[in-house]
Order: sequence, then C-alpha cells, then structure tokens
Amino acid sequence: MIGLMPPRYEDVHRAFVAVCELRGAARDAALQAVCGTDLDLRREVERLLDADATGSRLGDEHLQAQRERLWAPAPPQPEQIGPFAIRGVLGAGGMGVVYRAVQDK
Repeated sequence: MIGLMPPRYEDVHRAFVAVCELRGAARDAALQAVCGTDLDLRREVERLLDADATGSRLGDEHLQAQRERLWAPAPPQPEQIGPFAIRGVLGAGGMGVVYRAVQDK
C-alpha cells in the first residue's frame, strides 16, 4: 500500500471537492449529504472551506499534525480477543479491522 493515501484523507478530499463550489443552503445540504452523521469529517471539511474562503493557508504546524494523525500506524495485531486466538487479518478499512480467529473451545 505504499504511495496510497489513507482512507480518511480520501474522505475529506472527496467531501471538500463535492461542496467547495456551492454556496449557502446548497452547500449546507451537500455537506449533510456527503458527511451524514460523521461530525469529525464535517469539521475537517468546514475547516478547509474556511481556509479556502479566506485565501489563508493552513500553517505548517497544522498540516504536520494532520499528516501525523492521518498516517498514524495501525495498532499492533492482538494475539487474543476474549476466547479467540487471532491468526491473521482478513481485511481492514476506515472503520476497523476484521481478524481471522480460532475459538479456544
């Protein structure tokens, strides 16, 4: 996966592009449609929209903090979850990881 953007970045980028040319009630409706109940996503997009509207640049400090948050390494794979011995990863995505596991009994 080297060279791919993390899923969260893609979500923020997609949402920003979908609403950046809209204004007023149309923008609000599009933000609601794109972000749904994901308030963190909405806050990130609104922050970018504000910066875009004022022509200001997000400071290097903010950009570095965002890079660190978005590119943070995944937590280590657990060896055990309850009565299940973890044997590997089946898949991973924006909401979590699905493990291949064997039940102890």
